[in-house]
Amino acid sequence: MTQPHPIAVIQAAKINFQYGSEKPIQSQTTPTKFIIIKSDIKNRIEQFDLLTKCSISSHSLSEDDTKIVQKFKEIAKRDILYSAISPDFFSKHDDEIRHETTYDTLFSFITDVIGTQTEKMKIAAAEKQLQNATRNVTENEKWNRFYDRIKRYASVVSTQGDIQKYLITNAFKKNLTPRLKTFLLEQGKTDLDTKATAIFLDNMNKHKSDVNISQIEIEGATKQIAEVCKQNTQLQIQNEDLHDKIDSLQTQMQRMITEAVNQTKLELFKINANPKNTITDRDHPQNHSVQRSDRSHQSTNNQYPTHWELNQYGRPFTCRKCGVRGHKDENCKGLVKCYICHKTGHSKYICPNKTRQSKN
Repeated sequence: MTQPHPIAVIQAAKINFQYGSEKPIQSQTTPTKFIIIKSDIKNRIEQFDLLTKCSISSHSLSEDDTKIVQKFKEIAKRDILYSAISPDFFSKHDDEIRHETTYDTLFSFITDVIGTQTEKMKIAAAEKQLQNATRNVTENEKWNRFYDRIKRYASVVSTQGDIQKYLITNAFKKNLTPRLKTFLLEQGKTDLDTKATAIFLDNMNKHKSDVNISQIEIEGATKQIAEVCKQNTQLQIQNEDLHDKIDSLQTQMQRMITEAVNQTKLELFKINANPKNTITDRDHPQNHSVQRSDRSHQSTNNQYPTHWELNQYGRPFTCRKCGVRGHKDENCKGLVKCYICHKTGHSKYICPNKTRQSKN
């Protein structure tokens, strides 16, 4: 089986090591981030060189052919680096990027533009990472993994073991909750160093988040509040329906009272207009007419209790003090009891609290 030509290997390897849609070299790339990006690009180029070198050495090429293959190889290396550049970085440095025709010169230009991280910048970045170091509680990050992370930050800040230990211990303790501190005290593990404490917490599954009692109580209280709000809403709806019914009854009562008053006024008007509309002097003698009128008045009076006081039309008085029919204001004894305010002296029809209740 014949091996593919080195140029074919170079072309396939270039496609394999090129970057896709995610372009790491951007205008906002900081020197700190560029260290990781630069390391990844160098690793890709080293793998590309090793693969293509083996392919070229396995073929007996002439000197001219070897030069052509090396030319294609350099172009491929530049294309791999070019694939890592984002459009915003390219548009900002278009002329310079097109001017650099080899991988080495283009890589040197990008390094100069983004800048190299000085030792002070590395230490400052590591100190900031230590200050903001927080264990990923939502992902249940293990304490041992968190310890390794802050140890890596501390190693950049200082090479002295005592300083590193102090920085690691300080960052680790800041992430211990009061519950975990109490747990370590109860277990007698407060004298352990930071590494041993991290291992012990992981063995006791203290890296996993659990639901404490206060959370359960809060959830229970929340459900109770929701149920009370639901009941309150139902009561409000029932109360509104009840008020609507009361308003409807009051409207009907007012209509009935108005109709009764109008009917009474009409009857009085008829009596005043024709006092002898049913009895005339032609049909009966005068004394007989008077007797019949007295009988009619007596029959009207018989509709009410004998002790009631009647007006000139034979209808009972309505007391304006207590609201009860059958006696005048000056003869009121005020013995009736109100069923609204439960006080003695007036009826429920003229209770002053009646208006307030209807409004509520």
